[in-house]
Amino acid sequence: MYLCPGVPGAFKPSKKPTQSLHNEVSELRSELKALRSEIRAVHQHVAPALGLGHSFDGGTSEGMADGNYTRNTSFLSSSAPVNPRMTEFSGSAFTHVPGLPSPLTEPANEIVAHVWPQVGHWASEFLLKEVGPAVKDALPALGGHIDPDRTHLGHEPLQFKNIRIFDRKERTSEGGFCDNIVFRCRMEWHGDLSVVLKIAGAAVGIQGLTLKGQLLVELVHMLPYPPMFKGVRLFFLDPPDLDLSFSGAGSDILNVGMINRRIIDVFQSELASRVVAPKFMGFKMVNTDIFAITSPPPEGILRVTVWSASDLPAMDVSFFGHGKSDPYVKIRCGAHVFKSPTVWKTLSPNFDFKVSLPISSLHDQKIWVELYDQDLITRDDFLGKVALPVDLLANWGKQKKVTVQLRNEKGEKGKNGSVCMSAEWQPLSFEGDMEHTSGIVSVGVYSAMNVPNFGQYARYWISCSCTELMPCASSAPQNTEQVYAGKIFAKEEVDDADEPLIHRLGEKIKTLRSKGLSNAEIAEVLDLDPDATDFDAEAGFDTLCGVHVARWRRSLQFLALKAHASAVTFRLMAQGAGHPKPVELGSVTRHLADVIPKEHMILMDTVTLPNTKIQLRLRIQLRDLKQGSIAGKPERQRTYRTDALGDGCSVTSL
Repeated sequence: MYLCPGVPGAFKPSKKPTQSLHNEVSELRSELKALRSEIRAVHQHVAPALGLGHSFDGGTSEGMADGNYTRNTSFLSSSAPVNPRMTEFSGSAFTHVPGLPSPLTEPANEIVAHVWPQVGHWASEFLLKEVGPAVKDALPALGGHIDPDRTHLGHEPLQFKNIRIFDRKERTSEGGFCDNIVFRCRMEWHGDLSVVLKIAGAAVGIQGLTLKGQLLVELVHMLPYPPMFKGVRLFFLDPPDLDLSFSGAGSDILNVGMINRRIIDVFQSELASRVVAPKFMGFKMVNTDIFAITSPPPEGILRVTVWSASDLPAMDVSFFGHGKSDPYVKIRCGAHVFKSPTVWKTLSPNFDFKVSLPISSLHDQKIWVELYDQDLITRDDFLGKVALPVDLLANWGKQKKVTVQLRNEKGEKGKNGSVCMSAEWQPLSFEGDMEHTSGIVSVGVYSAMNVPNFGQYARYWISCSCTELMPCASSAPQNTEQVYAGKIFAKEEVDDADEPLIHRLGEKIKTLRSKGLSNAEIAEVLDLDPDATDFDAEAGFDTLCGVHVARWRRSLQFLALKAHASAVTFRLMAQGAGHPKPVELGSVTRHLADVIPKEHMILMDTVTLPNTKIQLRLRIQLRDLKQGSIAGKPERQRTYRTDALGDGCSVTSL
């Protein structure tokens, strides 16, 4: 609108496009809606403290609506009284609505900026030791590797946006509960890093990296004394968006889409294998079980069946004009990705594809169902996708088939066909019996003592396999992360929490040496390894003894159908620098029938590998599966709109 000259008070309509005005009105409505929601949330916290009523007329119906569902819950602010309803355990790993926006965003970004040089040093080591070998394995014919002398994280730190704080109850491995504090934020990093790849003899520079995603930082198991919590856990619920930009004289070879995609896939795979649920990055602050920080128990298993699809787009056109596709289904949840067999030359395939997904957060995670047309030469064509909240599928029940409309790559409605699915939710129990126990088997190896020394850059890992698995579970062995071995005491288990012990021992060695005792006598007095001859009172962890140890920080999970008849085999693997193939150092098998009678179905043991001096510290836990539903919990229920599933959504009984 603008004022007409010469006519006081008269206005004339502007020539602004109608569509632009419509967009502005829509944005204002969205902002107003968000403001009302926050005011309502504040009112819910402040009203009880002030003795006011609980109702609030915000101009909208009760609950907070968005494009997918209506949430009926309460917010939690770090400065507001804790809502008792929120601190009650309700079967969810993470409250699906975070607390009020926290004023921590700017201070957090300033802290990250100050410690960014140290983060850069750690990230450079990660790129060289973890991503570098993966790039080499992904491009063996081209000899791809990362140049160690030209790797730098850059000067642009990552940025946090919209940090929100809330608390939650976590189910512990022993069946109890602990209090956690969760910081949930939008993380964005537009890095100016400098990483040089050598591919086919040419230097290719990665000069930019873009990383965006929802990051959760969790203070695990609050304590009534410093440091106030047992550990810190970091993870993404869904894989973050990742993109790389290349430069340099050798960047032309990356114009070949296959190589470009392969390098990005390597980075995404390494990221997903470490910080995307159910993989967690964790650090312990006190002497506690590291697996409790990095491998929390899942809430249960969601069994998903994709029965069929119909009216799919035709991507392969024949000479006769009859289009067909060669569709397959890809199911994603966190770091889990499952792919069905391809059904050839049809637009209405029958898949009967079943998967079982361990769920870390029932009320926060999503299942992505994507359909593609397989091409033998070019990249597979996209057909359609749909994202479904896990708790929605859990409420379906195994007696229902649901037909859901697929959407295009932008998530918009289109002519992408539909998919018919069913789902069954099975929560976990910490008690079982010898005859009917089936469920999730969590196996972990804390350490391997007396491992042979294959050199400074030798890598060690555990390869585990389990028998009597569920039909939809993969029978392929699972591997722990690959680690490097270090020196440690022979008769005492020492880890990062035992630095005071190391210093005390060093002082004892110094005192005994001042009395004229030999190394052999010192070893006998302090009960150290009798072969240790190179004691150094000023040295710590690495030179006090000659015994090598490899340590791991995460456990593995298997889906056992008949736990009482299942067995887990642990194989210790190693690969020295420059050796083309790994070697097996030994193996041992434990039967789950020995685990079921134990308290909380947890077995911890130290075993010696046959014909070696290598000792493994093992931990095995079984979590039983029960038939269950999430109904009957109104404080956690969601009311879903029809358009969350697409038009034409229908439900039929099996």
